[in-house]
Amino acid sequence: KLYNKTFLRTPSVLRTMRRTKFVIAQETRESKFGMGVFACQKVHKGDAVWWFDDKNCMRLNETSIKLIDDGKLSNMLWTGYLNPSMDKFIALGDGAQFTNHGNPANLTWGLDDETWIAARNIEKDEEITFDYRQFGYNSDCHWLQPLCEKLCPRAMEFEYVLKK
Repeated sequence: KLYNKTFLRTPSVLRTMRRTKFVIAQETRESKFGMGVFACQKVHKGDAVWWFDDKNCMRLNETSIKLIDDGKLSNMLWTGYLNPSMDKFIALGDGAQFTNHGNPANLTWGLDDETWIAARNIEKDEEITFDYRQFGYNSDCHWLQPLCEKLCPRAMEFEYVLKK
């Protein structure tokens, strides 16, 4: 369920924070990397921050990805991640797609590849980041790599930089 709450950050600036399958209060706003996700509260090391949202995200595998039309798929490929075992692509649509790469990052895997936890304490107003090198590489996945090359080359451009 999506909850919106307007709150006063400073006397002159109203902000809206959203709760989706982010377990913490967070907001999406401009970052030095484009759009980013920022904590609206202090988060302690080990706390759950995000988990899979079955209403706004999709689990795709080698078979199910073929059922998505190319137009929709070209928009989904850059908004998700390949799990480390490379048997599942998670297409994000709940705001988590704005989580930027960090090195070091302040998020890491939780108990599974559909849960992210705080790798260290995260302060209020700090950008939430994940080390993309923990994801599977689209370019190394026999079933995802041809789709990315054909429909969304930008989904692989950044990982080529990460691999250097």
